[in-house]
Amino acid sequence: MKSEDVISRRPGVMEARISEDELVLLGVGSESYVGLDAIASDVWDRLEAPMRFADLVSSLAADYDAPAERIEADLEPTLATLAEGGLVDIAPAG
Repeated sequence: MKSEDVISRRPGVMEARISEDELVLLGVGSESYVGLDAIASDVWDRLEAPMRFADLVSSLAADYDAPAERIEADLEPTLATLAEGGLVDIAPAG
């Protein structure tokens, strides 16, 4: 994923908060759901407005006091799962 890529929620995603730390998402027309832990739920919340990958990484790194490289490595598979589930779009900037 490139730093300028823009991540956005897809319209019509249904969400249910199971607990303060857990969220379940269901995409429109999907027959499967994705469960999110506390950190992935935080990522979902931050994507309420479209966001550049670099901005998402830097905000998470600051809030979790972790190196950006570590956040990026952990975030890419999460975003890939959300994209595969039809829950987010990842678009090249421009």
